[in-house]
Amino acid sequence: MASDQKSDSAVESSETPKPIFDPESLYIVSIPITTHRSYIFCNHKSTFLDSSQKVPLYVRAEAKITGLARKGWDKLRASNVNINKKVVVLANKLLNTIPYDESCLQSFPAKKVMVREINEEHLKELPKTLVTGDMNEKNISVDQLKPIPVYHPRFQEASAILTQMHQCRDLYSSYHRKWAIWCAIGVPISLPLAIIPVMPNVPGFYLAYRLYCHIKALMGVKNMGYLLETEGDQSLDPTPADTTHLSFQACPKLDVPYLADATFAKVKAEDSSENEQVLLTHDTVDRIVDHSGLEQLRDDLHKALNQESARLEKQLSEESVQ
Repeated sequence: MASDQKSDSAVESSETPKPIFDPESLYIVSIPITTHRSYIFCNHKSTFLDSSQKVPLYVRAEAKITGLARKGWDKLRASNVNINKKVVVLANKLLNTIPYDESCLQSFPAKKVMVREINEEHLKELPKTLVTGDMNEKNISVDQLKPIPVYHPRFQEASAILTQMHQCRDLYSSYHRKWAIWCAIGVPISLPLAIIPVMPNVPGFYLAYRLYCHIKALMGVKNMGYLLETEGDQSLDPTPADTTHLSFQACPKLDVPYLADATFAKVKAEDSSENEQVLLTHDTVDRIVDHSGLEQLRDDLHKALNQESARLEKQLSEESVQ
């Protein structure tokens, strides 16, 4: 009987491995999708603050509003009304067209509300965590902050992650600002549709949602730019070692999900002369999620794989025509 219990517990432990990353810690993780591009995710929660510390009002208001919106969406999805079912199908199609990079940027909070951890040598006189927006008021310098670990597989060069983050900072700031403005203009224009009793104001809801997404991504881009600051000569190309706020760390356990399909290859910066190739399969994505404990990324990673596969197929077909 005892041996049976041990074997059962062994099977259970093998089926539910301990997550690679502590879900209650601040970190960034890079999950390679192709040999040039990765899904970059920032694990950040306002709950990292001590119970005695106050969560910023902006964060509490955002959580309340998004919670109400999520309830409304869940109610719409559960509806048996035919028109509502069609709305859900249409909305899902539209959501799948949104670039996955946007989700990456949205995972980075606004700079002023980002929770940072204090270096261990300063914990005697300072709290374990604080909000970045309080640094000046509490006279805390950057060197008193613990660098944010950036985890990546061993087969990925840290410089490739840094290059992609710089590209996001340079390319997406103006992009999300422009589309946030257009969505803000479109929301009031769509209001007359709300008087139609038969169906919900889908354009208005969608534009409002996209406005929120673009603003959220824009704040993430700005914070990413702050996290990419370096102490060295700004005119020179920075290296991972030059970054002030980030600490790039190869994580051998991130290699494991790729090994089963033998899909891994050296991941380099996008300006590399080597041909780009997809590193994932949908089975690999599921293994990454199960292995890392990042369940919240499952849908986004499948979406990223689909989008990158489609992009490379289109690129290949265009090159063959030329």
